[in-house]
Amino acid sequence: MKVFAGKDGLFDLYEDAGEGQSYLDGDFCITRITQNLTDGNLTLRVGPAKGNYSSLLPENRTWNFEVIGISQPASVGISTAEGEIPIAFQYDHDRNTLKLEGVICPKGSDLCLEIQGAEPQAYQSNPMLRLERLIRAAKLPSLVKQQFMQQLPNLLTDPSSILSIAHSFSKNQLLAIFESLVQVSAEKPALDLTNAFEDMMSTFRKLMAN
Repeated sequence: MKVFAGKDGLFDLYEDAGEGQSYLDGDFCITRITQNLTDGNLTLRVGPAKGNYSSLLPENRTWNFEVIGISQPASVGISTAEGEIPIAFQYDHDRNTLKLEGVICPKGSDLCLEIQGAEPQAYQSNPMLRLERLIRAAKLPSLVKQQFMQQLPNLLTDPSSILSIAHSFSKNQLLAIFESLVQVSAEKPALDLTNAFEDMMSTFRKLMAN
């Protein structure tokens, strides 16, 4: 799980069989994940899996956490209802990233990750390298990836030129590319896909007008 350190937030992890339509009959489960930052202490809580599909999940779940954009913590602790879990962590100074791997928790239990003495830290990566990694990992035809990489130098100077090959990408993929190309806004981005996509298109139109 990748977590971007920052203000309070929540995310609902949805799971189902991945095939068929049994989810329409309620065969799915939700795991709520929350983040809270107070006075240099970041708390991440993973709630129990709830829903009909939770009975088909393994009794114990193994979590790997990557907390991105955070200063080196003074201490890190993990606990469940059964007590504290001894765990080692790694901190990457170059990427301001904290990693914890192999955290085992019963599916019906709360998991609490407490990071003390840390603050959000901006991580400035190279846009070209970031986009190369994004495209390599994306589920796209090889030809589309090749066309994008050929266009990349031009995209870095003129982000609106992505519109010429936009038909090859999903809305989610275009938003991910957009966030890598265009300087992050100080305003909170739209939470739903439709509004976020419209905001992106509005920005591209402004860039083309300049």
